[in-house]
Amino acid sequence: MKHNKLLAALIVSSIVSGGTVLPVQAQESDKENTTVLSDVLVTGKKIATPAKEAAHTMADPVDVRLAVPESSKIATETFTQEDIEKMHPKDILELIQNGMGLNVMRYGAKGYCKVETRGGDEIGYIIDGVWLPETQASRMLMNLPVDMIESITFCRDASILTMGPVASFAQTNVKSGAPAQGYIIITTMTPTKPVDKAKVSYGTFNAEKASYVHGDKIGDTGYYTLGYAKDKTDGMDGWNNSQNLNTYLFKIGDKGKDWVANLTLLYNEGDVHNKAYFNSVADSYALNITAANKLALGGFLPIKTTVLALNAAKKWDEHHTTDFSFGWSHVDSYRWALNGDPITKKAGGFYERDYLRQLNLGHTLDYGRDKLKFGTQLMWYDAPTGMGSYGGSPREEELYGFYLYGERKATDKVILDVSARLDKKHITSGIGKYLVGSTSIVYDQLFGEMWEGNSVSTSVGAAYQINKVYKATARLGYSQQADNDFALVDNNEKLGDEKRIKCETGMEANYSKALNASLTAFYYDIDNARVATGNKYYESWDTAHSYPVYSYTARDLQRRGFELGFHGDLTDHFGYKASYAYFTSSDALDNSRTPHNLYNIALNYKNKDLSANLMLHHNSQYRGTASGVNAGSGTDFNMDRVTTIDININKELNANTTLTLFGNNITDQRYATGMYVYDTGATYGVQISKQF
Repeated sequence: MKHNKLLAALIVSSIVSGGTVLPVQAQESDKENTTVLSDVLVTGKKIATPAKEAAHTMADPVDVRLAVPESSKIATETFTQEDIEKMHPKDILELIQNGMGLNVMRYGAKGYCKVETRGGDEIGYIIDGVWLPETQASRMLMNLPVDMIESITFCRDASILTMGPVASFAQTNVKSGAPAQGYIIITTMTPTKPVDKAKVSYGTFNAEKASYVHGDKIGDTGYYTLGYAKDKTDGMDGWNNSQNLNTYLFKIGDKGKDWVANLTLLYNEGDVHNKAYFNSVADSYALNITAANKLALGGFLPIKTTVLALNAAKKWDEHHTTDFSFGWSHVDSYRWALNGDPITKKAGGFYERDYLRQLNLGHTLDYGRDKLKFGTQLMWYDAPTGMGSYGGSPREEELYGFYLYGERKATDKVILDVSARLDKKHITSGIGKYLVGSTSIVYDQLFGEMWEGNSVSTSVGAAYQINKVYKATARLGYSQQADNDFALVDNNEKLGDEKRIKCETGMEANYSKALNASLTAFYYDIDNARVATGNKYYESWDTAHSYPVYSYTARDLQRRGFELGFHGDLTDHFGYKASYAYFTSSDALDNSRTPHNLYNIALNYKNKDLSANLMLHHNSQYRGTASGVNAGSGTDFNMDRVTTIDININKELNANTTLTLFGNNITDQRYATGMYVYDTGATYGVQISKQF
C-alpha cells in the first residue's frame, strides 16, 4: 500500500512540476545570469553539440537509444581515450575501479568479476550498443584490451529505462529479482581522421602486450577501423594465473544526409588460468588445496568471445527519426578443473556456451522543446550447456521489453523528463531448485515453459541550470521486479515481487578552470529485497557437504549514500581529479556486503615532452563472498581495507614516439580481490607507443 501511494504521487508530481513549480523558478532568474541548457547527447562518447547545429546533424543510432537524460548527467562519468591513456590501467577492471563509487571484485572459476555501485545487485554492460548480461560480461570484460576503447561511461542512475532490461534476465546470481543499478557503456575505436597506432610493452611476470589500431575515412562521410591486441603473461609462480589472449576488432560506418549506419565485430580467443585459492592468512599465501577448492585450480582453456553490433537510423523529416540495432554475443569456453566437476561428473572439464541475440527498434519525435521516444527491446538467451552454478543443465529465456520516454524543455533553464518501461520474460527451459530432505537439494530439470510476472519501472526527472556556475537535478523512480523460482528458499517461501522507490538529487558547480565540483545523493526504499538467511543446504550428490548452497528470504531495507567529486587544472601543467563515495544500508547483512567508503585521486603533470600520472584508490573493508551468508557467521570472507597507487612517467622521444615507464600497485598490497583470491602485488613495466 505504501508503494502504491508513492507511485500515484510520482505520476501526479511529474504533471504538476511540468507546468508550475520549476518554470516559475526559472523565470525569476535575472537575465544577466541566463544560461541555456543545450541539446547534448552523452553516451559512450562525450559529444557537445549546440542545439541549432544539432538540428542539422544526423545522430549516431546508438546515441539516440543510449542518450542520458539531463537529470541523470551529474550521476554520469565518462573517461575518454585521452583519460584512459593517462591512467595506463593494466586491464579494464582497473579502469572501471577508477570510476566514482564503483566497486570491483575479481573471482575465478565461474566468472572473472563483479562490479557494483550504490550497493546494487547487478550492473548492465553495453558495448557499441549491444547489451550484455553479467553472465557474459564477467567473462568478456577481462579480455577486452583498453587500447581498443575510445571511451567508457559509468551511469550510476538506476532509473534510465531505454538502455536495457529492468527484468532479471540471463542471470545466475541467486539474488536475481533485483533490477540493474546502473550501466557501463563502452565505445570501441571510431576514427575521425587517419589513425595508425602501435604499442608494445613488457612487465613483471613476463607480461607481454602488443596492440595495433589502423583507421581511416572512406570518402567524405565513412570510416573503418582494424585492430589487433596481444596480452600474454606467465603469471606469478604457483598462482595459476597465466593467460595468453588475442583480440581482433573490425568496425565500419557511414552516414548520409538523413541516414547513418555502422557495424562492429569484436572477437577474442585464448587461454586464461584462474587464480588459485589461498589460505585466509594473508601473509602465508599457502595454496588452500581442499576438496572444495580444487575446482579453482583450472581455467578457461580455451575461451572465445564474440560481439557483433549493427546499428542504423533514418531521419524521415525534421521531426521523425527511426533507429534500429541488432546485436549478437557469444561465449564459447572449455572450463577445465584440477579434479573435474562434481555436477556434470566429467573428468577434467566441460564446455560452457551461451548466446544472446537482441533487436532494438525505436522512434523519436522531436519538436524542439518537446521530445518523445518510444521503442521495443527483444532478447533471446540460450545456454545449451548451462551456465555458472547451473552447469550441465540447459537454460533458455526470452525477453520482450517496451519503453516510453518524454522530455520537455520547459524554459531555457529547465528540462523535465518522464519515462516508463514494461518487461515480459518467458522461460523456455531452466532450472528450479527444491529441497528433498532436511539438508539436501535436487534440481527440477523440466522447469520451464512459463511466463514470469511483469517487471515495470517509471521515473521522472528535472534539470535546472540555476546560472552559469550552478546546475541542480532531481530524479524519482519506482520499479517492481517480478519474483522468480531460481533462488533457494526455506519451506517453499514465496518472496514476492521486489519494489523500489528511488530518490536522487544532484548539484554541479563549475567555478573555474581550477575548480569544478559535483555532488549526488541517493535514497532507495526497497520492499522484499533478496537477503540471505545464513542457512546452509547441500545438493544430493554432495555427500561430503563440501559445496554449501545458501537459502534466501525477503526483507525490507533502505539504502542511502552520496558521491562527491572535484576536478580541474591548477596550472597549465598540473591537473587533478578526486572523488569520494559513501554507502550504508539499514539491513546488517546488506550493509556488510558493500564498502562504506570509496575514494579515488588522480594527479597528472605535463610539460613539453614529459608527463607523469598518479592514481590512488581506496576502499574500506567489507564482506565479499558470492555465497551471501550472514555477516559474522564465519563462513564468508573479509575483503580487505586497501589503498593502492599506480604511477606512470612518459617521455616523448619525437613527435610520433613515446616511452612509458609504469608501475601498478607500487605499495605492493597483497589484498583480497575475491573469496580467497588475492592481488599479486606490485608490477612494473616499460612501453613504447608509436604513431605512423
